[in-house]
Amino acid sequence: MKIKYEITALQRIYLGKSANRKIRRIYNRIPAIIYGNNKKNLPISIETNLLNNIIEYKYFLNSIIKINIKNNIETVLVLFIQYHSIKTFILHIDFIRITENTQLKLNIPFKFINIDTCKGIKEGGIIKILKKNIEITCFPKYIIYYLEININNLNLGENIKITDIKLPKGVNLIKKQDNIIITIINKKKIDKID
Repeated sequence: MKIKYEITALQRIYLGKSANRKIRRIYNRIPAIIYGNNKKNLPISIETNLLNNIIEYKYFLNSIIKINIKNNIETVLVLFIQYHSIKTFILHIDFIRITENTQLKLNIPFKFINIDTCKGIKEGGIIKILKKNIEITCFPKYIIYYLEININNLNLGENIKITDIKLPKGVNLIKKQDNIIITIINKKKIDKID
């Protein structure tokens, strides 16, 4: 497994809204929970500054994390992050346990490369991105953080569909689809509409 982060956490004894509020305000920690894999739920807390630093990483949500709770190691993925509705800080985070045999379902972003050398743009076109990510399944050893799409040879009026993408070994689509991901449209046609 490709472990991306190692985090130290503390087990929480007190649960509920008021206990979570106290953890955030007084102890400067974020309440979290680890569950899954037919084991007992494990309420934990993580240092706020530590989590805020790593959560800024673009592909954090698809990263395998090793959490150390007093030498009890849990290998997890982020399942859900709850943010404050107004102030944008993290209220709570849910992790799910994984093993090497866990079939993962991930939402992977596309990374478009060679935009500056794209033939269609040089012909006066503009990029229109219709899909920013895709749902895949894979085992942890095949985990990817993004799918690279080379648009260098994309001409004006052409597009790239999901079926045009060659997926890496061990990575499969959750559902077969033929959606357009990116297209190069004629700027002159847009100007006429405006």
